[in-house]
Amino acid sequence: MEGSIEDFGRLVALVEETGERVMFTMDGQPVSVILPVAGGAELEHSGTCARTASV
Repeated sequence: MEGSIEDFGRLVALVEETGERVMFTMDGQPVSVILPVAGGAELEHSGTCARTASV
């Protein structure tokens, strides 16, 4: 993964502010995701909003 701690911190802040998931992909395949704390207990495959960051 490229980027810095500051970049990661901004993504975490975005997730907490918007409640949206941020998904990291490599070669178009998901490799990791940041979930909002409030929604962490609601893990489902419902196609909710997610931003994608290519790594």
